Amino acid sequence: MKFWKLTFPAALGLALLLMLTGAAFMLYGERASSAQKIDEVRMQADILSAIVPAALAFDDTEAAMDYLNALRANPEIRGAALYDENDVFFAGFRLGTWQYPDSPPADGYVQEQDRVIVTAPVVQDGTRMGTVIVRSAAEPLATRMMRYTSIILLFSMGVLLLGVVWLATRALTSANATLAARADDLTRANAELKSQIEQREQAEEALRQSQKMETLGQLTGGIAHDFNNLLTIVLGNLERVIRTLTEKGETQLAETAENAQRGARRAASLTQSLLAFARRQPLDPRSVDINVFVNEMSSLMKRTMGETIAIETVIGAGLWKVCVDPNQLESAILNLAVNARDAMPEGGKLTIETANAYVDRQYITDHAGLEIEPGQYVLLCISDTGTGMDEETIEKAFEPFFTTKGVGHGTGLGLSQLYGFVKQSGGHVKIYSERGNGTTFKLYFPRHIPAEDEEPVQERRKEVPRGNGELVLVVEDEDDVRAHTVALVEELGYRAVDAPDGKSALGQLDRHPEIALLFTDVGLPDGMNGRQLSDEACSRRPDLKVLYTTGYARNAIIHDGRLDQGLHLVTKPFTYEEAGFAMEEAMRTKTQARKILIVEDEGLILADLVMQMEDFGIPTLEAVNGKKAEEIARRERSALRAVVVDLGLPDMRGDALTEKLLAMDPSLKIVIASGYAPGEVRTKFAGDSRVTFVEKPYNAKALLDALNIKPGRSA
Repeated sequence: MKFWKLTFPAALGLALLLMLTGAAFMLYGERASSAQKIDEVRMQADILSAIVPAALAFDDTEAAMDYLNALRANPEIRGAALYDENDVFFAGFRLGTWQYPDSPPADGYVQEQDRVIVTAPVVQDGTRMGTVIVRSAAEPLATRMMRYTSIILLFSMGVLLLGVVWLATRALTSANATLAARADDLTRANAELKSQIEQREQAEEALRQSQKMETLGQLTGGIAHDFNNLLTIVLGNLERVIRTLTEKGETQLAETAENAQRGARRAASLTQSLLAFARRQPLDPRSVDINVFVNEMSSLMKRTMGETIAIETVIGAGLWKVCVDPNQLESAILNLAVNARDAMPEGGKLTIETANAYVDRQYITDHAGLEIEPGQYVLLCISDTGTGMDEETIEKAFEPFFTTKGVGHGTGLGLSQLYGFVKQSGGHVKIYSERGNGTTFKLYFPRHIPAEDEEPVQERRKEVPRGNGELVLVVEDEDDVRAHTVALVEELGYRAVDAPDGKSALGQLDRHPEIALLFTDVGLPDGMNGRQLSDEACSRRPDLKVLYTTGYARNAIIHDGRLDQGLHLVTKPFTYEEAGFAMEEAMRTKTQARKILIVEDEGLILADLVMQMEDFGIPTLEAVNGKKAEEIARRERSALRAVVVDLGLPDMRGDALTEKLLAMDPSLKIVIASGYAPGEVRTKFAGDSRVTFVEKPYNAKALLDALNIKPGRSA
């Protein structure tokens, strides 16, 4: 009985104990659940903040959304947002009515009823790049009821409670396993992303270096252009003074003038180096066997290097030929040899190696900064055992006027001239060096397959040719240069009239039908350059000879470092002798009629149009698709006067081909022919005087009218 009396208090005590235990469990459960949810959401935020720096760095919202959308698979996450370093919204997703904050809250977490919002920083290399916000879902009502019910049933259903705890533990374990697997996936994705970032950084560095060199090239090229105009006047007048003094027997004064002339020529040499770096020098490319070239230079190299430096040549068998300017190649090799000699004051070894090389895309990818297209190349490798260069020196090596030598021991233009020459020749140069371990320069030149009819170089006779009173039209916008050129032309036995621009020159041409030679600067003012002036002048006078001059090579007559075929050029500053030979060569060259390229895929239309053009005395070229037209335009660039383009070609639209052809030669005239030219095509070329339209059906007369060519005259 006493036992049963004790039962109720015991039961009551047990009940109270169970109630207190239940309350404790309820409090503990609420806190544990809240902490767990906070940890889970914080984990998601930390993972997200670790993988989005690249997307923020490259402003790549698409990549950012890919990472954010990965969180959608987690039912506990109802929204996430990404902000940049300026707290401006960048990307996000949301389920329900949650509104993205205007700016992210402070780092950490906040609880809104039964939801958790975690804010975490996005940090890379110690720099904060942005902020991520992750928002959890509300706990389902059924879950909450289950937890409260389990507490009530704790008094009588302990076993069931244990079962519920076991099921909850099992579910939690499964969820943790899922999160761990997802974390592994994100880790792998992050590693792949880092690899892509490294590759992109390498590409960006190569682009930055290329843009820097291009900017320096434009700057130095412009300076060289102005100096060449000045030096044309200085050298020309010094030549005239020296000839006059020599004829009068005033030897001492003549020697003084010759000293000034030598100084001016050194200045001209420096400007040529600047133009070489700027890739604006006119090259005279020839088919060259570098093996033969290196062997022929061996004695010169030995004298240059001295007795303390051994020279070894490793000649590649079956070496392909290249198309380069031999004088520039010799200068490049000598520059590298002299630099190597100066880097080996105690003596050493210079190695010159040649080899054929096929460069594929993988090789270009593996060698960051290799700015060439895949293909066949000839490799010229020059190595020394000297002091070497550090990374900073390598980065600046090709910049004009950069030198590590003392004052008076170098201009700092040798390597910049080498760089410009190789790039202008379609190749690439790469430096490999370490401080104390020597230096290697690798020069890549595109393979050249010589044509069977390639003409040998003719030797120039010694005496300067003179004119027989032929009338020359001198066109030059610089007054002093024009006056000097007129005087020089007359001194060479010609008569001269002059003009400062294209419009005035055409007026002179109309007033003086006896003009035999147009001697024009390439860069003229008022919207008509020398090439455009030549085209118009030759359309009026098909027998007119043309000689160009420039202090700064332009795309109007020089492409890929090479003077367009059939053109004549004397570069500034030019001498009495150079002008005499150039004028004589231009005068004796037969004028070739320039052609019209017709691009039409309908064979009958093409054949009929060609026949009509021939009746008018207009020579033509033919192409049935855009690709063939590009090949012909590239090959016959100097011979082309205009292009007729059908809008509906089989491989590309006529307007797309027109854009490519104009990029290739900005002075080209193009007629787009179509039965119906869409409005967007006409709008694209509205205001472009180089492009006109004709509608089918049309004939040769309509095309010539569109091109402003009168029938019966040669192109």
